Amino acid sequence: MDIFYLILISIMSFLLLRELYFLVSSGKRIIKLGKNRLVYILYLIMLIMWLIFLFFNIKGYLNYNNDTSYYKHYIEEILSNVFWIEFLILNLIKSFIVSEIRENGLYIDSNFYKWSKVQSYIWTSSNTIQFKVKPPFRASTKYDFIIKEDLKSKVDETVQKHIHL
Repeated sequence: MDIFYLILISIMSFLLLRELYFLVSSGKRIIKLGKNRLVYILYLIMLIMWLIFLFFNIKGYLNYNNDTSYYKHYIEEILSNVFWIEFLILNLIKSFIVSEIRENGLYIDSNFYKWSKVQSYIWTSSNTIQFKVKPPFRASTKYDFIIKEDLKSKVDETVQKHIHL
C-alpha cells in the first residue's frame, strides 16, 4: 500500500509543480475575470483539517517505540495525509486563479492557454468578449467573459497586442 501512496504523491507533486510553472510562466495578471470564493474557502478549511490529521499521525508515529504494526499503520496514514494535502493545495491554487487575462496568455477554467493557442476574439456586446481557443486534443472552444466598463480598454489593448488576426 505504501507504493500506491508514493505513486499517487509523485503524480500529485508533478501536477502541483506543473500548475506552479504555468502560474509563474504566465506572467503578471492583467485582469481577474472570475471569483470563486466559496470553493476557495472550502478547500482552505479542508486543507487545515488534513494538516491537523497529519500532525496527529506524526505525533502518534513518534509515540510508539516498539510496536512495528503501529509503524506501518502510521506510515500509511502519513502518506495518505500528504497526498490529500497536495491535492488540496493544487485545487486551492486552481480555485484562486479561476479565469484571468495574463501577460502571456489566458487562464480559463483552470487551464492556461498561451496567446498562440487563442485563435480569435470578438466583442459580442459592449462589455462581453469571446475568445476562441484551441485546446490540446479537442476542437476549438469558445469562452465568453463579461468585462467591467473601466477595464474594457485595458483588455482590448492587451488582446490586440498579442492576437493578430
